[in-house]
Amino acid sequence: MNTFKIITFLSILLINSTINAQSNKGLVGSVNDIGIASQSIPSLTATSGIYSNRIPKASSVSNVAEVCFKDGETKYDSNDNNDLVSGECQPGDVGFVIEKNATEAKKWHQAKAHCTAKGLRLPELFEWMLACDKNTKLGMNSMIGKNWEWSSNVLNLQSQSKNGYVAAVIGHGSCETGSSGWVTSSVEEPKKEKHSQGSYGFRCVK
Repeated sequence: MNTFKIITFLSILLINSTINAQSNKGLVGSVNDIGIASQSIPSLTATSGIYSNRIPKASSVSNVAEVCFKDGETKYDSNDNNDLVSGECQPGDVGFVIEKNATEAKKWHQAKAHCTAKGLRLPELFEWMLACDKNTKLGMNSMIGKNWEWSSNVLNLQSQSKNGYVAAVIGHGSCETGSSGWVTSSVEEPKKEKHSQGSYGFRCVK
């Protein structure tokens, strides 16, 4: 085998090994940077299924509460001093921060855009429910009332009585009361039959 053929053969091996290494990194879900993961992975989990969101590395964030998971326990900080470095939950801990006050949006995409513009996202159901369970301790305002709150980054297709995509809403009366809020309607429906609903509250998380 001459020198040219040897070099060509080695080059092909190198290219193939590079492609295989990249493909073995996994699909979206193995992303370590939570800033990317929170936008692309609705469940915010790694490929192992383990929750991987972390308390942001910022010393001062106002009007948010913290929930973290450490030492085999779920821990809560009301963050009354607007200082993430005080209390049991620390920046970098597995967990999340959630706004104490809700904002209103009639449409899911408006709520999601509002959070995204601030570098945040909508909460997942279990995040919202954990904060609601300790809403008094955390200083959360009006989590249980007459209004629903958008609480999911995941859309599901509703195809029973009317077609369209829905997102989870929760909080109308208790921390465990949930329903679905319409995000889209089927194109087959006459305009007058398009789904209608009032404004829902929402809180952003990081």
